[in-house]
Amino acid sequence: RRMTTISADKTGIAGDSIATSPYGLTGCSKGFRLQNGAIVGIAGTLIDGLLFVDWLKTNMEGKSPPMREVEALMLHKRVLYHFDSSPTPMRVTDLVIAIGSGAQFALGAYSAGATIKEAVRIARKFDPYTAGRIRFVPARKI
Repeated sequence: RRMTTISADKTGIAGDSIATSPYGLTGCSKGFRLQNGAIVGIAGTLIDGLLFVDWLKTNMEGKSPPMREVEALMLHKRVLYHFDSSPTPMRVTDLVIAIGSGAQFALGAYSAGATIKEAVRIARKFDPYTAGRIRFVPARKI
């Protein structure tokens, strides 16, 4: 179970900012911009997620990192992709996608008219594993 909420649509990616570690809770960023303009949001084991982002930054060269406990969303050139425990992306044809323990709450809020940032904020009210400041990484204009 991925204890976070990450949501994406064509405007960008939003997510909470708290991660758990063996030492307790820590604040972190779960959204990243790559040099090619793509943006990525990660859920799951933080260190494996960060290794995955580093691998994406190398244009996916070399062996992919372990992804058993990682799920990610990527927005590139107004196309959404979903990585689910695999380095192979699946193209998302829906207008919005959310991952993590608060995904259903975020999708419900979005369908009721919330932006993706507002949707994650609403998910934080109901999901005990979504916490901290809500951060938004906007898509670049093309």
